[in-house]
Amino acid sequence: MSGHKEDEEKFHEVDEERFDDKENRYFHFNDDDYYDDDAEEPDDESFDDFSLMVGSIFESLLSLMPNDMQEYANNAFDAILTAGSGLPEESNKILKRLRKHSKGKLSPGIPLMESRNYKAMAVAAMDDQKDDILKNIKHEKKALDEFVRLYESEADTGSVSFDDYLNARSERCRVKNLLHERKGALSAMIVIPDEREFSMEEILEALSAYYDGTDDDEYAEFSYSFLSEHENCICIQYNDPVDFSRIMAMAPEYIEEPLPDDPYCNNPSISVIIDAGKDLLSAAWDLEQVTAAICGLYSGIEYMEINDFPVNPALIPLIVKEASDGIFCDPVLYGYSLSSDRKFFRTHGMDVFGCHDIGICIENRKYSDDNLLQWMSSASAMMMRHKVKTGEEISICGVVFSAETYKDGDNDMIVLRESDNE
Repeated sequence: MSGHKEDEEKFHEVDEERFDDKENRYFHFNDDDYYDDDAEEPDDESFDDFSLMVGSIFESLLSLMPNDMQEYANNAFDAILTAGSGLPEESNKILKRLRKHSKGKLSPGIPLMESRNYKAMAVAAMDDQKDDILKNIKHEKKALDEFVRLYESEADTGSVSFDDYLNARSERCRVKNLLHERKGALSAMIVIPDEREFSMEEILEALSAYYDGTDDDEYAEFSYSFLSEHENCICIQYNDPVDFSRIMAMAPEYIEEPLPDDPYCNNPSISVIIDAGKDLLSAAWDLEQVTAAICGLYSGIEYMEINDFPVNPALIPLIVKEASDGIFCDPVLYGYSLSSDRKFFRTHGMDVFGCHDIGICIENRKYSDDNLLQWMSSASAMMMRHKVKTGEEISICGVVFSAETYKDGDNDMIVLRESDNE
């Protein structure tokens, strides 16, 4: 897609074929290869016959290649087979040899396969040490960065598909959130009414108010990915209600017990992740338009998060209206609300834009809601442009504020206090 325009709780049994938590969690707990003891064992004899057939075809292909290409092709084939055989670490060792053979002309497919191997190693590390998980996720992020850079710089990307590119950017966005490298990794999560049946076709129709579809878009029954006009990769995913008791039984060391009223427990949700291009503000516009399109389809949405911060349900109609009017909805996108100690009116989640959060001190002063909203809008825009620093004096709507550093919980932020000498 490209840019087009400026009371009883019920137990919901998880549909095993449709359940996919990859948008909310790194590890795919429905992976039968790891967890389903009752799964039917593969037919080893049939697999061996297939392997022999593939091997014979490859040997014939290899014999037709120039001698200087045969070693490279043989290593590439071995890397694929070892990865497919559940040996991702060994596969990456072979891929390392391919790097040496490439002589500076590296195929994007090499870091792409490395990233998938590192992800498989991270999943396998769940039964080992937690440090191994983090190490492999960091390696996966590095490989994904390299793949994206190579793909975008190559006129001829070989057999690597555009779908691979979209998937890699979506995965990179998830990994960045896991590593708390949040700049350029925007997200939204919308819990939809349980009684409302999900339809991706309806989502696409709603998106058509803001975007034109293209043949490059990646469409599936429960997911949709596309590239916006400003090269932001947008992925929309439907998620079934999660059976936390099943997950807790499988991985109790890594999952915290959710609260009984956790909205994930009771309703399906739609997640949106955006891997931003060079223009972070355009990614925020995309986030507004996509969430507005989705929210406009469902009445009675009671829970939504923007960049991991809960949105006041009363503001959901606002983002729908302002998106349709072409107005940037900064109260939602920048997360305006009171601080935990109610001393500041502040933003939340500005780290996705590479900024500290910013707030206006309201302790011992009385300001109208209109003034606070107007000032916060100006302060947020200022923070996006040049990052307000401690000790700086700034003028907003004729009022002079001094900036200082403040810690709100675990979050370092910039607080503006009205200067007393004005």
